[in-house]
Amino acid sequence: MGAKGIEVKCLAWEEAFALFQAYVGEDTIYSHPHIPKLAEIASKECDGLPLALITIGRAMAGTKTPEEWEKKIQMLKNYPAKFPGMENHLFPRLAFSYDSLQDETIKSCFLYCSLFPEDSSINCDALIQLWIGEGFLDEYGDIKEARNGGEDIIASLNHACLLEITVTDNIWTQARCRCVKMHDVIRDMALWLACQNGNKKQNKFVVVDKGELVNAQEVEKWKGTPRLSFVSASFEKHMEPPSFPNLQTLLVFVNWTIPLSFPSGFFSYMPIITVLDLGNHDNLIDLPIEIGKLFTLQYLNLSDTRIITLPMELRNLKKLRCLLLDDLFEFEIPSQII
Repeated sequence: MGAKGIEVKCLAWEEAFALFQAYVGEDTIYSHPHIPKLAEIASKECDGLPLALITIGRAMAGTKTPEEWEKKIQMLKNYPAKFPGMENHLFPRLAFSYDSLQDETIKSCFLYCSLFPEDSSINCDALIQLWIGEGFLDEYGDIKEARNGGEDIIASLNHACLLEITVTDNIWTQARCRCVKMHDVIRDMALWLACQNGNKKQNKFVVVDKGELVNAQEVEKWKGTPRLSFVSASFEKHMEPPSFPNLQTLLVFVNWTIPLSFPSGFFSYMPIITVLDLGNHDNLIDLPIEIGKLFTLQYLNLSDTRIITLPMELRNLKKLRCLLLDDLFEFEIPSQII
């Protein structure tokens, strides 16, 4: 018999909350006057995904105190893989779509999207440019073919319901741009897959989005990871320069409430890094000169920053093949630096 794929749409809020309540049960929902409101908060974390609503609803059944609800909601927000039923039931079922992808390149491109901030719209052109910088599209003969190949991968991930294609308006240029979005639960699943199915000792990705002060002990835990993403983080002052011997990728995303600031010498020891993205940071004025020691760097994005000149140390980056300098004002490149 032939098989036909059917896209399972996310539910509207009323339907989603009704499904969630059905699996939690009336006895639990109405066991305390504060629980119905907490149930709404927990249900919204599922973002309308039926399998997530069922899994999390079942896990909340029998939870009859507001304190227990609040504790589990915080776990769901901050450590979703640890939430009951996620690792053993939900993620393996969602991972079927991932396992069905055609090849390892498409799988790598999908997992890469989980490094972006939660709920973010990811510009398709910027995403493909990063895939090129990572070497995912090296099989193509030139940049045009690589970009076309990236578009094909986006279409495949959209067809597999792992990415949603959207169109957004740029508030600065008034131009429309194609973007992709990753459902929150799909992103949690992707990060779980990138951690070797929850094995934190083999963490391939680390996403720092706590919005709190990062101390030296936490930085020490990241030293083995190949890919690191800062979404919202600030660092303790006077921190010793960290060592990242296995780091290949560092992405730093804009946060309007937390200024971009790294400890002195932060970029000093990254001996195999190939991708560094510091773009879209309005408060980045000077580039740390130790970036000139990143001899393996192949991709550097400084677009949409306030940098006015490049340090001469950048001429040491002999392997650099992608240097993005879009939308820089009063900017100059010193002679002989490239």
